[in-house]
Amino acid sequence: MPHVGISDSVHAFDVDLGVPVARNYEAGLEICYTMQLKPGWTLQPDFQYIWQPGGNTADENGRPIKDAAVVGARTTINF
Repeated sequence: MPHVGISDSVHAFDVDLGVPVARNYEAGLEICYTMQLKPGWTLQPDFQYIWQPGGNTADENGRPIKDAAVVGARTTINF
């Protein structure tokens, strides 16, 4: 699970500036699985969940950006 920390200096800078939401960290989880449908053809569904996208930044209304979920799929065909 990737985790990106924001330095204490940057967090303190945000607090000193009085921004509505001080940055602190971003974390994510990715789950994927590759399955072979037929010889030469694979499908890989993918799910990602991100906590505090952007390191806990504020939206246009000054509220923290909500956590995000991403769903996707990749297919590969070899001839």
